[in-house]
Amino acid sequence: GYNYLINAHPRVDSYTEHFSYRKKAWIELTGCLLFALPYMLVLGHYSIDFFWTSFIQAERSENSLGLDARWLIKGIFVAGLWMIILAILSVAMRLMAYLFGSVDQSAIDLDIGHNELEV
Repeated sequence: GYNYLINAHPRVDSYTEHFSYRKKAWIELTGCLLFALPYMLVLGHYSIDFFWTSFIQAERSENSLGLDARWLIKGIFVAGLWMIILAILSVAMRLMAYLFGSVDQSAIDLDIGHNELEV
């Protein structure tokens, strides 16, 4: 989720590299709302039951040296999915602010592959 939020994830940009900034923003927004968000919402919805069932049953590893609380790992998985959903919503809102509002293009980072992350 964080990599998507700061645009540090790998992409293949050979098709859209010659498009205008506005057209790239439309493509990204369409991808967010039509593909990424619905898929992640369905996955996130079912992951809650996946975690909750494991928690209620106090699921443990069958190995004697295994994890005592397997539901904990499943809970972290669920939290990660919902963080990705929040990242998608954040990017979509930023793109909508640029496309429909008065936000400057410098506030929206669509320069794919040209980011350097300082740690």
